[in-house]
Amino acid sequence: MVDLEIYTDKLASSSIGVIMKAEQEANRLGHRQIIPEHLLSAIAGLQRTLFDDVLMRLNRDPQRVLQGIEATLAGYKSNKGLAGMSKEMRFLLHHSLIQAHKQNRRNIEPKDFLQVYFRGKESKESLFGKLKNMFGSHRA
Repeated sequence: MVDLEIYTDKLASSSIGVIMKAEQEANRLGHRQIIPEHLLSAIAGLQRTLFDDVLMRLNRDPQRVLQGIEATLAGYKSNKGLAGMSKEMRFLLHHSLIQAHKQNRRNIEPKDFLQVYFRGKESKESLFGKLKNMFGSHRA
């Protein structure tokens, strides 16, 4: 399994399962690094009801979002550097832990990943802006 560094004891068991599935998906696609879209795809595959519910609460069409995730993964050019988590994935983990703490929880749950990714900053350069810009603006 990918090295989760300081996050090992900060993940709910459901989040560990999602990260393991994301790693499997990255390997299947020949990607050396796990990017947030691998994680989002894993959540959709393992916890589709949660994926749909969170996105609908954020005024998103889950099917269109999933199509965007699939397109991103299909076009992803894997970094030839070190295998493991991308810097965007580490950023997502960090902010997901902050999200969990705001909810008075010690561990990151899959819904934290979704909320952080889709409710983040609007900047086109930000991690969060990638899929947001594909589908236009929305209410945060």
